[in-house]
Amino acid sequence: MKPSKEKDEIAAAEGTLVCHGVKRGHSFLSQQCLINVCKTIFTSSTVASNLSCARTKATAIAVYVTLKHIKLRWLSLYLSIKRLVEVFIPVKKYFLEQKNYPLEIKQLFERDEVPCILSFLQHILFEIHKKNLELQRYYTIAVDLFRIITSIKNKLKERIDSQLFCAACRYRLARLPIDKQNMLKTSFIEFLSTIISYIDSYFDQNIVFYRTINYFSYENIEALTWNQVIQCVDMLKIKGSNEDCLFDEFTNIKSMFKTISDQSIPIFHQVQAFVKKQNDMTVTNICDEVTDIDDNYSTGVKIISAELKVRLNSTLSCTELYKYILSSEDLLRAIKSDEKYQFKGKSV
Repeated sequence: MKPSKEKDEIAAAEGTLVCHGVKRGHSFLSQQCLINVCKTIFTSSTVASNLSCARTKATAIAVYVTLKHIKLRWLSLYLSIKRLVEVFIPVKKYFLEQKNYPLEIKQLFERDEVPCILSFLQHILFEIHKKNLELQRYYTIAVDLFRIITSIKNKLKERIDSQLFCAACRYRLARLPIDKQNMLKTSFIEFLSTIISYIDSYFDQNIVFYRTINYFSYENIEALTWNQVIQCVDMLKIKGSNEDCLFDEFTNIKSMFKTISDQSIPIFHQVQAFVKKQNDMTVTNICDEVTDIDDNYSTGVKIISAELKVRLNSTLSCTELYKYILSSEDLLRAIKSDEKYQFKGKSV
């Protein structure tokens, strides 16, 4: 039997290593590699030699231990406002029925324009939230940036020009006195203009570059011209490029695309048949993996959510976290117990 102090030190080390990996975007699968490295380097350490925190245990510690012992903040301003809009009426009723509450709370809920402001913020931030998700997709590449950024800027400018801030907002604005309507409209326009200016402060620095490489985002390659290709070559300052060979490749690709497009079978099905013919085994393995991912979708969402929350809310250094875990009986007990593995039985 290991002494209680030694068990605590092992548990604290495992918890610290998991948080370290999550904060730096390491996969839970690589946790075993990290443990092996620690054992190899610190061969004389009793704690290191007794570490046993691979993928399953690391996942359990992150999702069902660490996450419950850190203070969370909203991951998105949009989500916080969305929740406030959903519960605004009952929350307002609750606070106004209380005898002792801050004056700021009273002023917030007694102002008629507050629901209108919240509706505006919810709608505008939702639009920005959607574009933010587009930018974060794993298959989004540099050539997509111009389209995505230009799209959100045009939407915001159109709202300023038409003064349509959202349908719910327009309805609530119409019920307010004219002076408040004008004040809010001015405020909304300033808010939208500030967002556009903020985007421009980053985007305009390289707008010529983004606009140029955007040529390659065309879905129809036939729309791409040789002059656009040369523009990109010049912009990227590609040295030693052979324009004759590049032109041959360019025309061959366009010719091949036209031949494929003229077939009665959709391009997607042609590619699918080609891949299946070339490497049927690989496709089978990929399909199996996709099925596994789909079967464990709910668990996967929990893990991703936990990783984001730990990464955004945990500010302690590894040394500080180790000392903190070592001084927390609840954390040590949770890491050492088998209760953290309960999620395994819930997988569909």
